[in-house]
Amino acid sequence: MKLLKAITVLTILLLPLFSAAQDSASVSKGSDRDTNAYVPTKSPKKATIMSAILPGAGQVYNEKYWKVPIIYGGFGVAAYLANRYTNQYNLYRDAYREASDPNGTSPFPNVTPAAIRDTRDTYRQWMELSYISIGIIYIFQIVDANVDAHLYDFDVSDDLSLNLQPNMQPAGFNRTATGFKVTLTIK
Repeated sequence: MKLLKAITVLTILLLPLFSAAQDSASVSKGSDRDTNAYVPTKSPKKATIMSAILPGAGQVYNEKYWKVPIIYGGFGVAAYLANRYTNQYNLYRDAYREASDPNGTSPFPNVTPAAIRDTRDTYRQWMELSYISIGIIYIFQIVDANVDAHLYDFDVSDDLSLNLQPNMQPAGFNRTATGFKVTLTIK
């Protein structure tokens, strides 16, 4: 039920962003011809700010809609694992406290306190890594939106080709140097 409420609130918050991102994509082409200066179609600063405020909004601004489910899927998996490992850590933390207490009763009677402590520490490490992964996904999607806005106008047509070939050159004193030959062809 909480998940359904969260999805509903998220959808309501995202709807205005989709319409605003599509309206702001227009750029006047007349001034570009007059000054002969490059005017980027997408603003990297705007994409970065949008992604920082709402994850995935920069990808929507850059018209890379297919990336949004991947971002939220990553957040979902990381949050699920963080929740699961937090619950397991709390279970083994409490079990270790009970097992270490001389008057307490251990919830795992056939397991030594040292083994419970090792399991607790493992779940703690996994829990912390899950929270770190949420932060990494957040930072990665911001960087992705910025880079994608920078490369939005990059020409990837068939008029460009890049060739990489192995190459041997004479290096003097009857020796040869091996390396790579890079050829960029613009048609």
